[in-house]
Amino acid sequence: MSNAFLLKNLMMKRILLFVVLFISAYGINAQIRVASNGNVAIGHTSPASKLDFRGPEVWFNRVSSQTWSRVILDWNNQWSAPRLYSSDGSLNIGITGSRVNTVRAYTLNAYDFQNWSDESLKENIRTIEPVMEKILNVQGMQYNLKNIFADSSMVSNTQIRKTTFGFIAQELEKVFPELVNAPDSNDSHYSINYMGMIPIVVEAIKEQQTIIMSQKARLDKLESELEKLKKVTGNSKSTTIASEEKNDEEPFLSNEGSYLLQNTPNPFSENTRITYRLTDGIRNAMICIYDLNGIQLKSIPVYNTGGEGTITLSGGKFRAGMYLYTLIADGRIIDTKRMVLTD
Repeated sequence: MSNAFLLKNLMMKRILLFVVLFISAYGINAQIRVASNGNVAIGHTSPASKLDFRGPEVWFNRVSSQTWSRVILDWNNQWSAPRLYSSDGSLNIGITGSRVNTVRAYTLNAYDFQNWSDESLKENIRTIEPVMEKILNVQGMQYNLKNIFADSSMVSNTQIRKTTFGFIAQELEKVFPELVNAPDSNDSHYSINYMGMIPIVVEAIKEQQTIIMSQKARLDKLESELEKLKKVTGNSKSTTIASEEKNDEEPFLSNEGSYLLQNTPNPFSENTRITYRLTDGIRNAMICIYDLNGIQLKSIPVYNTGGEGTITLSGGKFRAGMYLYTLIADGRIIDTKRMVLTD
């Protein structure tokens, strides 16, 4: 074989190798471009950032036993697989019917948070049972994060030092287990559904307001009945109940020295004793029993004994409730007190 033939053959191989390298380089530059500043372009040749991708989607594949074996960045929203895509100004994670269940992060800052709450998404809908007693067993806490986060980039030092208000998940679980997520294979810590506490607090406020309105209505009724009693007795000062100037347990001394004591026992269910005192010279005296509407139910004559006197009142003649009794001497009201009869 001549030297000319060998030289020609070597030149052909070199040309062929050059053509292959040229074609390969051209193809690589057309798909991946590394600029002089270190920026990398994929799908074009002018990278504006460290990694500048231009295309309809990006797939990150991995071998996994999970149902989802890849995550797709799909800006055209065309793949029936878990994905991250933009739609109408929103950033979506997953697809309808296959949404990502949990997003874990230490801090999320946003202008607004909204939960899907459409009735069509729910079943077994029912009202919340009374929660006031359960709410009273919930203890709010203030705390700081432990220093185990101090060297972590996930939580800033400002967050660690800042006092936070909330609940202890393990304690809340004893009262509202529905609001607490226990540790699982993906998360070793307890977590709380704070948004779920809102409807519970709303119902507790409504229960409290119902009690307040009921007590107000009862107070208004008592005040109205008291005014009626004042008109019946004709003496507003002596019929004042639980006034700031006088304790019901203490005798009210009239100008003549007569007085009326609180019945004992009070409340009572069978019999109760009423003690009084009349000064000398009083000719006619009685103890009258009234209901809260000012209607006189019974009148019991009493007499001057030269000291304190006592009458016994039988509860069997009245229905359970609150009553008023008044000592009247020679047409003048000495004092009025209240008593309670129970079943």
